[in-house]
Amino acid sequence: MSRLLNANELAEILSVPVEIIAELTEPRGPFPVVKVKKKKFYDLDEVLRIAREYRLTMWAKDKATGVWREVLDEEKVKKLMLSK
Repeated sequence: MSRLLNANELAEILSVPVEIIAELTEPRGPFPVVKVKKKKFYDLDEVLRIAREYRLTMWAKDKATGVWREVLDEEKVKKLMLSK
């Protein structure tokens, strides 16, 4: 386990709004949390591993449900296929 970060620190490191971190947190999203009393913390190594797995996807908020879901980034896939 690496350093534990709160949502604000993680958002700053990943250069995303803190709202995206909240939407990507379990159970709705892939980011696991470590709960200490009533506070949620993120394991930086685990979050970075998950972010690398999802590097070919982007996230979009479903307007009907308000839930973030992954959408395949077709441009990145095309570039990857052409480079092989």
